[in-house]
Amino acid sequence: MNPLPPNSPDETPRDYKIIALLLQSHGVEDCDPSVINQLLEFSHRYTVDVLQDAMVYAEHAKKPEIDIEDVRLAIQAQQAPAAAYS
Repeated sequence: MNPLPPNSPDETPRDYKIIALLLQSHGVEDCDPSVINQLLEFSHRYTVDVLQDAMVYAEHAKKPEIDIEDVRLAIQAQQAPAAAYS
């Protein structure tokens, strides 16, 4: 089964297509559609978590908006617990 669904291109959500293309570019030629849905859920949750942390860092620094440094710090903080188990 091709990771992309047989629907017409207009019916397939953009993010779904991107995940499917990423899988294909890494040699995955066949997967269950639930794999793509799981990866979409993970990427959304991770992005929301990073942005929420970045907002906390910007607020702590008394900045009106988040900037790239806030995002970098948030990503580092997200990765820190994983590094402890490596």
